[in-house]
Amino acid sequence: MLIPRIPLLYSICLLSILGSSVFTSVQAADSNERFSIKFRYGHYDRDYDTNSKDRKQSGYSGILGYQSAWFGDRFRLGFAAQTSKELASSGLATEDLLAFNGHENKDHSLIAEAYVDYAALDSLKFRVGRQKHKSLLMASATRLLPSTFEGASLHWQAHTNAQLYASRYYKWSRRADEQFNGFATDQSGEGAIDYVDIVSVKIKIANSQLTAEYLHSDDYLQKWGITSDTVWQGNGFKLNTMMGLFGATDAGKLFVTDAESGDLDYDASKASANGRQQYSSLGAYLGVKLSVKQSQFGLYHSWIGDPWLEDSYAKDHGTNPFPHRTAGPDMLNKDEKVLLVEYKQDWQKLLSTQLTSRIAYAYGYDAENAVSKDLGHADERWFEIDLRWRPEGFKGWTSRLRYRDYGSSETGSVRGVKEDQTDIRLTLDYVHSF
Repeated sequence: MLIPRIPLLYSICLLSILGSSVFTSVQAADSNERFSIKFRYGHYDRDYDTNSKDRKQSGYSGILGYQSAWFGDRFRLGFAAQTSKELASSGLATEDLLAFNGHENKDHSLIAEAYVDYAALDSLKFRVGRQKHKSLLMASATRLLPSTFEGASLHWQAHTNAQLYASRYYKWSRRADEQFNGFATDQSGEGAIDYVDIVSVKIKIANSQLTAEYLHSDDYLQKWGITSDTVWQGNGFKLNTMMGLFGATDAGKLFVTDAESGDLDYDASKASANGRQQYSSLGAYLGVKLSVKQSQFGLYHSWIGDPWLEDSYAKDHGTNPFPHRTAGPDMLNKDEKVLLVEYKQDWQKLLSTQLTSRIAYAYGYDAENAVSKDLGHADERWFEIDLRWRPEGFKGWTSRLRYRDYGSSETGSVRGVKEDQTDIRLTLDYVHSF
């Protein structure tokens, strides 16, 4: 990719220069100028087979955001300051909602977003600085606060039904970090991965939406994915047929034994003298989703070749592109097949309240040790209930309650298979823009 590296210092200077015109520019008073306040309360309750891992944690976060109007139809500024604070915790001290420094969980404050938008054309926009990201293979993961990235991106609406997104990031602030750090692996120093590139294309053809994306984590890992979603309208119903194909390979010298935090089983005889490993994986899924009035039924089946690595760099807690993604173990092991059944219901017409529910069950079977099935094989399953509610008369407030139960049956060793566990997550959100 040909996106130049632009240090944050340059961005801040440019923000300052342009910001000085806010008080004199007529367009600064444009209705497109926006302030926003976001508040989140979170509570996690996690129980494991190993009692020493049990823990509870609650805390809150706040984000104050600002986005200016366009100056001369070409430039726009954006900022977001965020903070988080722990309210209570018990059990094992580790990172769930807040960062963990090895001794205790830490509150933090950060300028998480600080960017300049430049509109070269109405259809072509660039963004430089600290920003959020969301695409097929990488997203700003959120618990109390979102991850944000430092670099440059562009969005090109090439046609009404075609758009391209590209980005290059050099640093990131993980969802609970108090600073921006360079990308790394679990076996390298900070900044060993010079940059992460992403190129994504979305095309709509008739009643189908196609997405193709490529991710390159320099000298470490590269991934690609292609998905399609086709909508069929009928008399009183809608049917979606979906499919996806994903690939991943090592991308250089940083892919060594345990660089990915021990998610893979390794054959030591295949490693080079410096621990360098070869890696490749291929996975796919098919799915159907039937919507009738306020009800929705989904059925999906996924196939994994060699283990799919969700994380594209250390501590990523990356984006799982397969339909069975959930909080907890990924079900992305060698030769694993995963069947997912889900039912969603919008209860507004039945109960006169803005309540939605999702009940889902996933069963993963035939998972193997990545070196040899003789060394281990396993089955996994999870059950989840997900409730979202917007109380009447409380504009801007939403709540979400998730319950997930995970279990496994393992013979020998399959590194991606975890112990039995349950997870309860409650979040309360308030958003106000003005």
